[in-house]
Amino acid sequence: MNIRDTSQIVKQAYPNMKLNVEFDFGKDKGRVTGIKETKEAIRILHNNELFPEQVKTLWSNFFVRQTADVTEINSDERRMLDTNYGYLKIAIDAPF
Repeated sequence: MNIRDTSQIVKQAYPNMKLNVEFDFGKDKGRVTGIKETKEAIRILHNNELFPEQVKTLWSNFFVRQTADVTEINSDERRMLDTNYGYLKIAIDAPF
């Protein structure tokens, strides 16, 4: 895959990167919004084999079981999202 192809894929995924994580450390629980749009972005990246380590982790540990646009999360899910989704946001935001 050349840089032009990669750029086109990122441009498709970028507008859907809407995940928002709010976490209350005192209660050890949080809330995630923007799941449906972000799930589509993750699907685009997955289908095109971009950022495979982060995408596979996000897909198998969070997005595959999500059907609603909002859900509650625990501290393990927050860490996984912060690490992997945070990496993707930085990598995808870089060209823009």
